[in-house]
Amino acid sequence: MADEVRVQAARMRTVADRIAATGTQAEDIRTRLRSQATPLEDKPVFGNDSTGTQIRSSYNPTKDSIVDWLGSLSKTLAGPGGYAAKLREAADALERTDEGSAGNMKSIAAGG
Repeated sequence: MADEVRVQAARMRTVADRIAATGTQAEDIRTRLRSQATPLEDKPVFGNDSTGTQIRSSYNPTKDSIVDWLGSLSKTLAGPGGYAAKLREAADALERTDEGSAGNMKSIAAGG
């Protein structure tokens, strides 16, 4: 016998909202990082010695990689077709299935 599984569409939507909010936060962080980090590229904040040159040479690729990752995370969580959207779609499908099953049970109970 299979274990019983209970899923509540309303809770699925609540989780979807939280996932979408996390995606939006990732995009906000990405935007702030890009706007605050870019001005450092043109300033000698790392110094002109060999250590400063080494840090400067790895700064842009690292920054770009993080900015790109945050953009991907945001799209994966909150973008069209992302986790939040798919979870909402699953909640809708679950409700449609439940409504269809309930309709069939009513028909059977009515002798039809």
